[in-house]
Amino acid sequence: TLFQMDESLPALIQSASVYAPVLLLLLYGNYSLLEEGLENFRLRQELAEEKQKSEALLYNLLPEEVAERLRRGESVADAYSDATVLFVDLVGSSAIARQLSPKSFVQMLGRVFAVADACAVECGVERIKTLGDAYLAISGAKSGGDAENALRFAILLLERMDELSGSLDLELSLRIGIHSGPVVGGVIGQHRAGYDYWGDTMNVAARIQAVAHNNSICVSEPTYFATRSFVDYAPRRLTSLKGIGEVAVYDSFSTS
Repeated sequence: TLFQMDESLPALIQSASVYAPVLLLLLYGNYSLLEEGLENFRLRQELAEEKQKSEALLYNLLPEEVAERLRRGESVADAYSDATVLFVDLVGSSAIARQLSPKSFVQMLGRVFAVADACAVECGVERIKTLGDAYLAISGAKSGGDAENALRFAILLLERMDELSGSLDLELSLRIGIHSGPVVGGVIGQHRAGYDYWGDTMNVAARIQAVAHNNSICVSEPTYFATRSFVDYAPRRLTSLKGIGEVAVYDSFSTS
């Protein structure tokens, strides 16, 4: 009845006054747990995103397989019996630097290397590093030889550089030296580490580049024999390479 309800109302109010704080405490506790869970989830998401960014940067600097070996604490040193090394030099870069502002010169060099990177990806060639105005790359270290891809890269790069010269209204010339042989690859140091290559094959490629004609490719005899069915070469010529002596080289493909 209404009278009975009126009599029980104070009891309900009293009960509510007793249990309300407990309920509020439980709700607050659940809310705090929910908020803490959401915060932990957000932090985990941020950590996962940062990990992805770090891995992407690491894989940009090092091959994925090499990065994994370093994570396991392994020493990374590899011997490759047959690789093809390319040394690309931008001819007359000092004269170009005098024509341009420092900012414009760096932007131009960035475009040159971007074109080289695109050609490397297209031809399955690995960029090793840039050295001032020079570009060092390798083909077939992990698969053995693959000198033909190195020549495809060199030919494509000369074609693309001719196009870039026109778009920049600059006379851009390249000399490309290529040599095939054994190399040693590995990672040295803990800070700013990168996978690098060493050996006489690297030095010979650099020296052959120095005797190449402008806008041309010059290869060593081992590279010539590996690619002569793929590329047309001029008759061999003997030349003296600094620190190496007299060697036979072969010239191919000129855009001039």
